[in-house]
Amino acid sequence: MTAPFGTVATQHPLIWKKVHTHSEQVYEVFRSAHINMLRSHERRDLNGGESATQLIDIGVKRFRKFIEDISDYPKEVSNAEHINFLENVLKGVSALNWHLANSKPGTDGFYDAILFVDRLCAWFFEILSRSDQILEKYFEELRSK
Repeated sequence: MTAPFGTVATQHPLIWKKVHTHSEQVYEVFRSAHINMLRSHERRDLNGGESATQLIDIGVKRFRKFIEDISDYPKEVSNAEHINFLENVLKGVSALNWHLANSKPGTDGFYDAILFVDRLCAWFFEILSRSDQILEKYFEELRSK
């Protein structure tokens, strides 16, 4: 763990719990969309592609809410390295929507969208993991007092 990552642990535990909850909610929707997209791509199922689009829309709304909430969090949280880059990632979501609107399951464009959603899942899982680590460090420090 880097020094800033470790020192931020005890400063805002309730905020980190909110980060964890938000990222979990976003992760779950994008993971469901990812699984749906993989199945649709494999079967070339157009209905599955539409279902994935609906899930992506839900995920994007939760993602935007997450970004809005982070902007109100203390700088020690909003500037954390694993959270700071998310605003730029959100800008890439419009490309995802374009790929889904203009591509059908079984095509390269749809596969590119699958890869992007997979990356989104990985990023949010990373935020979940780091939030867990921060909260665990906080509880360790409480136990040691």
